[in-house]
Amino acid sequence: MRAILLILLIQYVLCGTCSSGDVVGAEDIHDLPDDPHWSSIAHDDVDCTCEERSQQQQELQELCFNNNPDNTNSTTMTSCGARIFYLIVVHNDRTMNDALYLFRGIRDSRNTILIHIDVKFGMKPYESSVLKQEIDACPCGSQVEIASVHNSSWSSWSMNAPTLWGLDKAVKEYEGKWDVFINLSGDTLPVYTPDRVASLFAGPLAKTNFVTSHSCETGLVPAPIHFFPKKWHKRGHYSQDPANLTYVDDDGVSHSNYAPETYFGSQWMVLQFDWCQLLVRQLDRPDSLASQYKEYLIATKKLMTDETFIPTILMHYMPKTIPEIDEEGYLDVDEVDMYAIRYERMDENMPNSQGVYTTVQRYNVPENSGVDAPHAWGPYFLGVYDLENIRESGALFIRKVSSVIDPNLFRLLPVDQPEDIPLIGWPKEVKIDPAVDWAHRLADFKKKYIHDHPEVLQKEK
Repeated sequence: MRAILLILLIQYVLCGTCSSGDVVGAEDIHDLPDDPHWSSIAHDDVDCTCEERSQQQQELQELCFNNNPDNTNSTTMTSCGARIFYLIVVHNDRTMNDALYLFRGIRDSRNTILIHIDVKFGMKPYESSVLKQEIDACPCGSQVEIASVHNSSWSSWSMNAPTLWGLDKAVKEYEGKWDVFINLSGDTLPVYTPDRVASLFAGPLAKTNFVTSHSCETGLVPAPIHFFPKKWHKRGHYSQDPANLTYVDDDGVSHSNYAPETYFGSQWMVLQFDWCQLLVRQLDRPDSLASQYKEYLIATKKLMTDETFIPTILMHYMPKTIPEIDEEGYLDVDEVDMYAIRYERMDENMPNSQGVYTTVQRYNVPENSGVDAPHAWGPYFLGVYDLENIRESGALFIRKVSSVIDPNLFRLLPVDQPEDIPLIGWPKEVKIDPAVDWAHRLADFKKKYIHDHPEVLQKEK
Protein backbone atom coordinates (compact mmCIF):
# COMPACT_ATOMS: atom_id res chain seq x y z
CA MET A 1 0.00 0.00 0.00
CA ARG A 2 2.79 2.36 0.93
CA ALA A 3 4.54 1.56 -2.36
CA ILE A 4 1.40 2.54 -4.27
CA LEU A 5 1.13 5.72 -2.21
CA LEU A 6 4.76 6.55 -3.00
CA ILE A 7 4.14 6.12 -6.73
CA LEU A 8 1.05 8.34 -6.57
CA LEU A 9 2.90 11.03 -4.65
CA ILE A 10 5.79 10.97 -7.10
CA GLN A 11 3.37 11.28 -10.02
CA TYR A 12 1.68 14.22 -8.31
CA VAL A 13 5.00 16.01 -7.76
CA LEU A 14 6.04 15.47 -11.34
CA CYS A 15 2.75 16.21 -13.07
CA GLY A 16 0.52 18.13 -10.68
CA THR A 17 -2.95 18.14 -12.24
CA CYS A 18 -1.85 18.70 -15.85
CA SER A 19 -3.27 16.67 -18.70
CA SER A 20 -1.11 14.78 -21.15
CA GLY A 21 -1.75 17.43 -23.75
CA ASP A 22 0.03 20.02 -21.61
CA VAL A 23 3.29 18.10 -21.39
CA VAL A 24 6.05 19.34 -23.69
CA GLY A 25 8.89 17.00 -24.52
CA ALA A 26 12.53 18.06 -24.35
CA GLU A 27 12.84 17.56 -28.07
CA ASP A 28 10.10 20.15 -28.62
CA ILE A 29 11.70 22.67 -26.29
CA HIS A 30 15.00 22.55 -28.15
CA ASP A 31 13.54 22.51 -31.67
CA LEU A 32 15.09 25.25 -33.77
CA PRO A 33 12.87 27.43 -35.95
CA ASP A 34 11.99 26.21 -39.41
CA ASP A 35 13.16 28.15 -42.43
CA PRO A 36 11.13 28.55 -45.62
CA HIS A 37 14.23 27.94 -47.74
CA TRP A 38 14.12 24.30 -46.65
CA SER A 39 11.42 21.87 -47.80
CA SER A 40 13.09 18.96 -46.01
CA ILE A 41 14.49 18.77 -42.50
CA ALA A 42 16.91 16.00 -43.41
CA HIS A 43 20.24 17.52 -44.39
CA ASP A 44 21.17 14.60 -46.62
CA ASP A 45 18.10 15.10 -48.81
CA VAL A 46 17.64 18.83 -49.25
CA ASP A 47 15.20 20.40 -51.66
CA CYS A 48 16.29 24.05 -51.67
CA THR A 49 13.79 26.61 -52.97
CA CYS A 50 15.21 30.10 -52.03
CA GLU A 51 11.87 31.82 -51.67
CA GLU A 52 11.19 35.13 -49.97
CA ARG A 53 10.06 35.06 -46.33
CA SER A 54 7.10 37.29 -47.13
CA GLN A 55 4.15 35.63 -48.85
CA GLN A 56 4.08 38.34 -51.52
CA GLN A 57 6.84 37.63 -54.01
CA GLN A 58 9.04 40.61 -54.87
CA GLU A 59 11.02 41.14 -58.04
CA LEU A 60 14.78 41.45 -57.69
CA GLN A 61 15.66 45.11 -57.38
CA GLU A 62 17.69 46.93 -59.98
CA LEU A 63 21.30 47.49 -58.92
CA CYS A 64 22.04 51.13 -58.19
CA PHE A 65 25.74 51.72 -57.96
CA ASN A 66 28.05 50.20 -60.55
CA ASN A 67 25.28 49.22 -62.96
CA ASN A 68 23.35 52.49 -62.74
CA PRO A 69 25.65 55.42 -61.85
CA ASP A 70 22.79 57.94 -62.11
CA ASN A 71 21.35 56.62 -58.86
CA THR A 72 24.50 56.74 -56.74
CA ASN A 73 23.70 60.15 -55.23
CA SER A 74 20.09 59.36 -54.41
CA THR A 75 19.10 60.52 -50.92
CA THR A 76 15.59 59.05 -50.99
CA MET A 77 14.24 55.53 -50.98
CA THR A 78 14.56 54.05 -54.46
CA SER A 79 13.69 50.78 -56.11
CA CYS A 80 17.38 50.01 -56.48
CA GLY A 81 19.38 47.59 -54.41
CA ALA A 82 22.95 47.86 -53.16
CA ARG A 83 25.18 44.79 -53.18
CA ILE A 84 26.57 43.86 -49.79
CA PHE A 85 29.91 42.20 -49.04
CA TYR A 86 29.50 40.47 -45.67
CA LEU A 87 32.45 39.37 -43.54
CA ILE A 88 31.22 36.95 -40.85
CA VAL A 89 33.61 36.15 -37.99
CA VAL A 90 33.29 32.81 -36.17
CA HIS A 91 35.44 31.81 -33.20
CA ASN A 92 33.71 28.97 -31.31
CA ASP A 93 30.90 26.40 -31.40
CA ARG A 94 28.24 28.88 -30.35
CA THR A 95 29.04 31.47 -33.01
CA MET A 96 29.33 28.66 -35.58
CA ASN A 97 25.89 27.28 -34.70
CA ASP A 98 24.16 30.65 -34.58
CA ALA A 99 25.85 31.82 -37.78
CA LEU A 100 23.42 29.43 -39.50
CA TYR A 101 20.59 31.89 -38.83
CA LEU A 102 22.70 34.88 -39.78
CA PHE A 103 23.49 33.19 -43.09
CA ARG A 104 19.80 32.45 -43.68
CA GLY A 105 19.00 36.11 -43.18
CA ILE A 106 21.60 37.59 -45.55
CA ARG A 107 21.98 35.07 -48.39
CA ASP A 108 20.83 36.70 -51.59
CA SER A 109 21.95 36.78 -55.22
CA ARG A 110 23.18 40.37 -54.72
CA ASN A 111 25.42 39.53 -51.78
CA THR A 112 28.91 38.11 -51.27
CA ILE A 113 29.54 36.30 -47.97
CA LEU A 114 33.06 35.71 -46.63
CA ILE A 115 33.25 33.66 -43.42
CA HIS A 116 36.43 33.79 -41.34
CA ILE A 117 36.93 31.00 -38.79
CA ASP A 118 39.47 31.78 -36.07
CA VAL A 119 42.58 29.61 -36.28
CA LYS A 120 42.20 28.58 -32.62
CA PHE A 121 38.82 27.06 -33.45
CA GLY A 122 39.93 25.62 -36.77
CA MET A 123 38.19 24.34 -39.88
CA LYS A 124 37.43 20.84 -38.60
CA PRO A 125 34.23 21.77 -36.70
CA TYR A 126 32.96 23.61 -39.76
CA GLU A 127 33.39 20.58 -42.00
CA SER A 128 30.78 18.66 -40.00
CA SER A 129 28.52 21.62 -39.18
CA VAL A 130 24.94 22.30 -40.20
CA LEU A 131 26.18 25.70 -41.39
CA LYS A 132 28.35 24.03 -44.04
CA GLN A 133 25.50 21.76 -45.11
CA GLU A 134 23.22 24.72 -45.62
CA ILE A 135 25.83 26.81 -47.44
CA ASP A 136 26.56 23.91 -49.79
CA ALA A 137 22.89 23.13 -50.40
CA CYS A 138 21.25 26.54 -50.42
CA PRO A 139 23.38 29.67 -51.02
CA CYS A 140 20.43 31.32 -52.82
CA GLY A 141 22.69 32.81 -55.46
CA SER A 142 25.10 34.44 -53.02
CA GLN A 143 28.82 33.87 -53.52
CA VAL A 144 30.23 32.27 -50.35
CA GLU A 145 33.87 31.76 -49.35
CA ILE A 146 35.17 30.16 -46.14
CA ALA A 147 38.69 30.62 -44.74
CA SER A 148 40.69 30.31 -41.52
CA VAL A 149 43.64 32.70 -41.59
CA HIS A 150 44.07 34.68 -38.37
CA ASN A 151 44.34 33.95 -34.65
CA SER A 152 42.70 36.81 -32.77
CA SER A 153 43.44 37.46 -29.10
CA TRP A 154 41.12 39.65 -27.09
CA SER A 155 42.31 43.25 -26.53
CA SER A 156 45.36 42.89 -28.82
CA TRP A 157 46.00 44.30 -32.30
CA SER A 158 45.17 40.87 -33.70
CA MET A 159 41.48 41.69 -33.20
CA ASN A 160 41.81 43.89 -36.29
CA ALA A 161 43.34 41.14 -38.42
CA PRO A 162 40.17 39.41 -39.76
CA THR A 163 38.55 42.75 -40.68
CA LEU A 164 41.62 44.13 -42.47
CA TRP A 165 42.12 40.80 -44.22
CA GLY A 166 38.48 40.81 -45.32
CA LEU A 167 38.71 44.39 -46.57
CA ASP A 168 41.85 43.60 -48.57
CA LYS A 169 40.19 40.57 -50.10
CA ALA A 170 36.98 42.45 -50.91
CA VAL A 171 38.80 45.32 -52.64
CA LYS A 172 41.34 43.26 -54.57
CA GLU A 173 39.49 40.04 -55.40
CA TYR A 174 35.85 41.15 -55.54
CA GLU A 175 36.09 44.68 -56.96
CA GLY A 176 33.06 45.61 -59.03
CA LYS A 177 30.89 43.01 -57.28
CA TRP A 178 29.83 44.96 -54.19
CA ASP A 179 28.98 48.42 -52.91
CA VAL A 180 28.93 48.16 -49.10
CA PHE A 181 31.18 46.19 -46.71
CA ILE A 182 29.62 44.92 -43.47
CA ASN A 183 31.48 42.86 -40.87
CA LEU A 184 29.47 40.90 -38.30
CA SER A 185 30.05 38.37 -35.56
CA GLY A 186 28.48 34.96 -36.08
CA ASP A 187 26.08 35.61 -33.19
CA THR A 188 24.43 38.51 -35.03
CA LEU A 189 20.96 38.47 -36.58
CA PRO A 190 19.64 40.76 -39.31
CA VAL A 191 16.51 42.65 -38.36
CA TYR A 192 15.39 43.13 -41.97
CA THR A 193 15.29 41.07 -45.14
CA PRO A 194 17.94 41.46 -47.87
CA ASP A 195 15.54 43.53 -50.00
CA ARG A 196 15.09 46.20 -47.33
CA VAL A 197 18.81 46.31 -46.49
CA ALA A 198 19.66 46.64 -50.19
CA SER A 199 17.11 49.45 -50.58
CA LEU A 200 18.39 51.39 -47.57
CA PHE A 201 22.01 51.33 -48.71
CA ALA A 202 21.01 52.36 -52.21
CA GLY A 203 18.85 55.19 -50.87
CA PRO A 204 18.95 57.07 -47.55
CA LEU A 205 22.08 55.32 -46.23
CA ALA A 206 24.08 55.58 -49.46
CA LYS A 207 27.60 57.00 -49.17
CA THR A 208 27.49 56.82 -45.34
CA ASN A 209 30.16 55.08 -43.25
CA PHE A 210 29.04 53.68 -39.90
CA VAL A 211 31.92 52.94 -37.52
CA THR A 212 29.98 52.84 -34.24
CA SER A 213 27.21 50.84 -32.61
CA HIS A 214 24.26 51.47 -30.30
CA SER A 215 26.44 51.13 -27.20
CA CYS A 216 28.82 53.92 -28.27
CA GLU A 217 28.19 56.89 -25.98
CA THR A 218 27.97 59.25 -28.93
CA GLY A 219 25.58 57.00 -30.84
CA LEU A 220 25.95 56.81 -34.60
CA VAL A 221 29.07 59.00 -34.71
CA PRO A 222 32.53 58.09 -33.36
CA ALA A 223 33.51 59.62 -30.01
CA PRO A 224 36.62 61.87 -29.93
CA ILE A 225 38.95 61.13 -27.04
CA HIS A 226 38.31 64.52 -25.43
CA PHE A 227 34.61 63.59 -25.13
CA PHE A 228 35.50 61.40 -22.17
CA PRO A 229 36.36 62.89 -18.74
CA LYS A 230 40.10 63.25 -18.11
CA LYS A 231 40.32 60.31 -15.72
CA TRP A 232 38.07 58.01 -17.75
CA HIS A 233 39.97 54.83 -18.67
CA LYS A 234 39.68 55.23 -22.45
CA ARG A 235 40.99 58.78 -22.42
CA GLY A 236 43.70 58.01 -19.88
CA HIS A 237 45.00 54.99 -21.80
CA TYR A 238 45.27 56.78 -25.15
CA SER A 239 46.70 59.95 -23.60
CA GLN A 240 49.83 58.02 -22.62
CA ASP A 241 52.61 57.88 -25.22
CA PRO A 242 50.83 60.20 -27.70
CA ALA A 243 51.48 59.59 -31.38
CA ASN A 244 54.18 61.62 -33.12
CA LEU A 245 53.97 60.30 -36.64
CA THR A 246 55.90 60.90 -39.83
CA TYR A 247 54.11 59.80 -42.98
CA VAL A 248 53.77 60.41 -46.71
CA ASP A 249 50.32 61.24 -48.08
CA ASP A 250 48.81 60.00 -51.33
CA ASP A 251 50.27 62.99 -53.21
CA GLY A 252 53.81 62.16 -52.09
CA VAL A 253 54.02 64.99 -49.55
CA SER A 254 55.83 64.18 -46.31
CA HIS A 255 54.35 65.18 -42.93
CA SER A 256 56.14 65.18 -39.57
CA ASN A 257 55.18 65.35 -35.90
CA TYR A 258 51.55 64.52 -36.62
CA ALA A 259 49.34 63.36 -33.74
CA PRO A 260 45.92 62.28 -35.02
CA GLU A 261 43.07 62.70 -32.56
CA THR A 262 41.85 59.30 -31.41
CA TYR A 263 38.23 58.42 -32.12
CA PHE A 264 36.38 55.54 -30.50
CA GLY A 265 33.85 53.50 -32.44
CA SER A 266 33.10 49.81 -32.76
CA GLN A 267 34.75 46.67 -34.05
CA TRP A 268 31.67 46.07 -36.22
CA MET A 269 31.15 48.51 -39.09
CA VAL A 270 29.33 49.34 -42.32
CA LEU A 271 31.77 50.81 -44.85
CA GLN A 272 31.37 52.19 -48.36
CA PHE A 273 33.55 50.96 -51.23
CA ASP A 274 35.41 54.27 -51.73
CA TRP A 275 36.60 54.32 -48.13
CA CYS A 276 37.55 50.63 -48.17
CA GLN A 277 39.60 51.15 -51.32
CA LEU A 278 41.42 54.13 -49.79
CA LEU A 279 42.23 52.26 -46.58
CA VAL A 280 43.51 49.17 -48.40
CA ARG A 281 45.67 51.35 -50.64
CA GLN A 282 47.08 53.09 -47.56
CA LEU A 283 47.92 49.84 -45.80
CA ASP A 284 49.76 48.61 -48.88
CA ARG A 285 52.20 51.51 -48.39
CA PRO A 286 54.37 51.26 -45.23
CA ASP A 287 54.98 55.04 -45.12
CA SER A 288 51.27 55.98 -45.26
CA LEU A 289 49.36 57.48 -42.34
CA ALA A 290 47.32 54.29 -41.84
CA SER A 291 50.43 52.09 -41.76
CA GLN A 292 52.34 54.43 -39.45
CA TYR A 293 49.37 54.73 -37.09
CA LYS A 294 49.01 50.95 -37.08
CA GLU A 295 52.68 50.52 -36.12
CA TYR A 296 52.29 53.13 -33.38
CA LEU A 297 49.30 51.29 -31.87
CA ILE A 298 51.21 48.00 -31.91
CA ALA A 299 54.46 49.46 -30.52
CA THR A 300 52.72 51.23 -27.63
CA LYS A 301 50.55 48.16 -26.90
CA LYS A 302 47.35 50.12 -27.06
CA LEU A 303 44.18 48.27 -26.09
CA MET A 304 40.80 48.42 -27.85
CA THR A 305 42.48 49.12 -31.21
CA ASP A 306 39.62 47.38 -33.01
CA GLU A 307 37.48 50.29 -31.73
CA THR A 308 39.94 53.07 -32.62
CA PHE A 309 42.08 52.27 -35.68
CA ILE A 310 39.56 52.52 -38.51
CA PRO A 311 37.41 55.28 -36.90
CA THR A 312 40.51 57.45 -36.35
CA ILE A 313 41.81 57.08 -39.92
CA LEU A 314 38.31 57.58 -41.33
CA MET A 315 37.89 60.84 -39.40
CA HIS A 316 41.20 62.07 -40.85
CA TYR A 317 40.37 61.34 -44.49
CA MET A 318 36.57 61.21 -44.85
CA PRO A 319 34.91 62.89 -41.83
CA LYS A 320 31.95 64.07 -43.91
CA THR A 321 30.93 60.49 -44.68
CA ILE A 322 29.88 59.66 -41.10
CA PRO A 323 26.14 59.93 -40.30
CA GLU A 324 24.51 63.28 -39.69
CA ILE A 325 22.41 63.10 -36.52
CA ASP A 326 19.80 65.34 -34.93
CA GLU A 327 19.68 66.65 -31.36
CA GLU A 328 18.16 63.41 -30.08
CA GLY A 329 20.85 61.25 -31.66
CA TYR A 330 18.69 59.94 -34.51
CA LEU A 331 19.92 59.78 -38.09
CA ASP A 332 19.00 63.09 -39.72
CA VAL A 333 17.19 61.49 -42.65
CA ASP A 334 13.43 61.74 -43.15
CA GLU A 335 13.00 58.25 -44.61
CA VAL A 336 14.52 56.33 -41.68
CA ASP A 337 14.04 56.49 -37.90
CA MET A 338 17.37 55.20 -36.61
CA TYR A 339 19.68 55.83 -33.67
CA ALA A 340 21.63 52.57 -34.04
CA ILE A 341 22.92 50.67 -37.04
CA ARG A 342 23.37 47.60 -34.83
CA TYR A 343 21.51 47.16 -31.55
CA GLU A 344 23.38 45.61 -28.67
CA ARG A 345 23.50 45.99 -24.91
CA MET A 346 26.89 46.69 -23.35
CA ASP A 347 28.54 48.41 -20.39
CA GLU A 348 25.44 48.17 -18.20
CA ASN A 349 27.50 47.04 -15.20
CA MET A 350 28.25 50.66 -14.27
CA PRO A 351 27.30 54.21 -15.32
CA ASN A 352 28.99 55.36 -18.51
CA SER A 353 31.37 58.31 -18.74
CA GLN A 354 28.43 60.73 -18.78
CA GLY A 355 26.78 59.17 -15.73
CA VAL A 356 24.02 57.40 -17.67
CA TYR A 357 23.00 53.90 -16.57
CA THR A 358 20.26 51.43 -17.40
CA THR A 359 17.82 49.61 -15.13
CA VAL A 360 16.30 47.31 -17.76
CA GLN A 361 16.42 43.58 -17.05
CA ARG A 362 18.66 41.25 -19.04
CA TYR A 363 18.73 37.59 -20.00
CA ASN A 364 20.83 35.34 -17.78
CA VAL A 365 22.70 32.34 -19.15
CA PRO A 366 21.39 29.04 -17.70
CA GLU A 367 24.09 27.05 -15.93
CA ASN A 368 23.40 23.88 -17.94
CA SER A 369 23.18 25.64 -21.33
CA GLY A 370 26.81 25.08 -22.31
CA VAL A 371 27.05 28.78 -23.19
CA ASP A 372 29.65 31.00 -21.54
CA ALA A 373 28.21 33.92 -19.59
CA PRO A 374 29.07 37.36 -21.04
CA HIS A 375 31.76 39.52 -19.49
CA ALA A 376 30.48 41.90 -16.82
CA TRP A 377 30.52 44.69 -19.42
CA GLY A 378 28.81 42.61 -22.12
CA PRO A 379 27.71 42.35 -24.79
CA TYR A 380 24.67 40.72 -23.17
CA PHE A 381 22.33 38.26 -24.85
CA LEU A 382 19.13 39.58 -26.41
CA GLY A 383 15.68 38.02 -26.59
CA VAL A 384 12.07 38.77 -27.52
CA TYR A 385 11.66 41.21 -24.61
CA ASP A 386 14.20 43.44 -26.36
CA LEU A 387 12.12 43.67 -29.54
CA GLU A 388 10.44 46.96 -28.62
CA ASN A 389 13.80 48.68 -28.16
CA ILE A 390 15.17 47.02 -31.29
CA ARG A 391 12.27 48.39 -33.31
CA GLU A 392 12.62 51.86 -31.81
CA SER A 393 16.38 51.91 -32.50
CA GLY A 394 15.90 51.37 -36.23
CA ALA A 395 18.88 48.99 -36.15
CA LEU A 396 19.54 46.74 -39.13
CA PHE A 397 21.33 44.08 -37.05
CA ILE A 398 21.27 42.86 -33.45
CA ARG A 399 23.92 41.19 -31.30
CA LYS A 400 24.32 39.01 -29.46
CA VAL A 401 21.76 36.28 -29.94
CA SER A 402 21.73 32.55 -29.34
CA SER A 403 19.29 29.76 -30.12
CA VAL A 404 20.12 28.40 -26.66
CA ILE A 405 19.15 31.61 -24.83
CA ASP A 406 16.00 32.61 -26.76
CA PRO A 407 15.22 30.82 -30.04
CA ASN A 408 12.03 32.86 -30.43
CA LEU A 409 14.01 35.71 -32.00
CA PHE A 410 14.89 33.46 -34.92
CA ARG A 411 11.18 32.82 -35.51
CA LEU A 412 10.39 36.54 -35.72
CA LEU A 413 13.34 38.09 -37.55
CA PRO A 414 14.17 39.21 -40.17
CA VAL A 415 11.11 41.18 -41.32
CA ASP A 416 10.27 43.38 -44.30
CA GLN A 417 9.28 46.57 -42.46
CA PRO A 418 9.68 48.11 -38.96
CA GLU A 419 5.96 47.72 -38.24
CA ASP A 420 6.37 43.95 -38.66
CA ILE A 421 8.41 43.82 -35.43
CA PRO A 422 6.16 43.02 -32.44
CA LEU A 423 6.14 45.69 -29.73
CA ILE A 424 7.28 43.33 -26.99
CA GLY A 425 9.18 45.00 -24.16
CA TRP A 426 10.48 44.05 -20.73
CA PRO A 427 7.69 43.78 -18.12
CA LYS A 428 8.35 46.29 -15.34
CA GLU A 429 9.45 44.71 -12.05
CA VAL A 430 8.51 41.22 -13.23
CA LYS A 431 10.98 38.38 -12.91
CA ILE A 432 10.80 35.03 -14.65
CA ASP A 433 11.14 31.95 -12.47
CA PRO A 434 13.83 29.46 -13.46
CA ALA A 435 12.72 26.20 -15.05
CA VAL A 436 11.79 23.56 -12.49
CA ASP A 437 14.48 20.91 -11.99
CA TRP A 438 12.16 17.92 -11.63
CA ALA A 439 14.96 15.39 -11.16
CA HIS A 440 16.32 17.38 -8.23
CA ARG A 441 12.84 17.88 -6.77
CA LEU A 442 12.07 14.16 -7.04
CA ALA A 443 15.34 13.23 -5.33
CA ASP A 444 14.56 15.59 -2.46
CA PHE A 445 11.05 14.16 -2.17
CA LYS A 446 12.39 10.60 -2.00
CA LYS A 447 14.84 11.55 0.74
CA LYS A 448 12.12 13.24 2.77
CA TYR A 449 9.66 10.39 2.28
CA ILE A 450 12.18 7.76 3.35
CA HIS A 451 13.20 9.89 6.33
CA ASP A 452 9.57 10.14 7.41
CA HIS A 453 8.81 6.48 6.62
CA PRO A 454 11.89 4.38 7.55
CA GLU A 455 9.77 1.23 7.54
CA VAL A 456 9.79 1.36 3.72
CA LEU A 457 13.51 0.60 3.66
CA GLN A 458 13.11 -2.14 6.29
CA LYS A 459 10.49 -3.92 4.17
CA GLU A 460 12.67 -3.70 1.06
CA LYS A 461 15.53 -5.34 2.97
